[in-house]
Amino acid sequence: MSGYGGPRGRTPGPTRAFTLVEILVVLAILTVLAAITWPVIERSKERARISSCQSNLRQIGTAALMYAQDYDERLGPSIHGEYSDPGVAAWADDLLPYTASYALFECPSEPAKIGANDRGILWRQGMTNRPDGRKYSYGLNDFPLITPYTTRGPAGRKLGAIEDICGTILAAEGDGATPAVLAAGSYALADLEGQLPGTRHTFGGQAAVNAVFCDGHVKWLRVEQTVTGRVNMWTTGIAN
Repeated sequence: MSGYGGPRGRTPGPTRAFTLVEILVVLAILTVLAAITWPVIERSKERARISSCQSNLRQIGTAALMYAQDYDERLGPSIHGEYSDPGVAAWADDLLPYTASYALFECPSEPAKIGANDRGILWRQGMTNRPDGRKYSYGLNDFPLITPYTTRGPAGRKLGAIEDICGTILAAEGDGATPAVLAAGSYALADLEGQLPGTRHTFGGQAAVNAVFCDGHVKWLRVEQTVTGRVNMWTTGIAN
């Protein structure tokens, strides 16, 4: 019995190598799988960022109501002077003492970061000498009284003057030239498009934003839901 070739005396042959074609097939399969799974992974990450954004707005709403308790049930104004003046405080500056940090005013899906200038005022887009990439991501609802619209947002109003406190948006994700103050009191959706970053979380899908209402609850809304023939969530129930 020849004893070194295994149970039947056979010597193992050389290992067969993969051919170039087989390697290319495997690489092609892996590429296809990556193309399928990567968007799923990215959407999962974005859902987490949406939740974080909603948490920011929920805390902003809580801070706004705490501010109102300290100021005779009146919500804070959107701005205390000229919007572009780097020495003029805005609503986020008023709420900062009621919050944990600057980070609440920064959406995790927004590449710009929050920061304060040498006067301690938070940088907002549209402010003179603002460094690139410094602004906050949310805007207070404060549409001015201009023709043909005779209603406005809740900023600076007493809570008792807002008849539908649960149906009126207090703040939302902001965009455009002055995202810190949302001039969104129009009944026309076209007026909202330049004010709201509708595709920040939607991968180019239907425009939608996170918003906090005057009672402090937060909701993910399609932009077209906020203004319909029946309701305007930016001006609902506000007594002028």
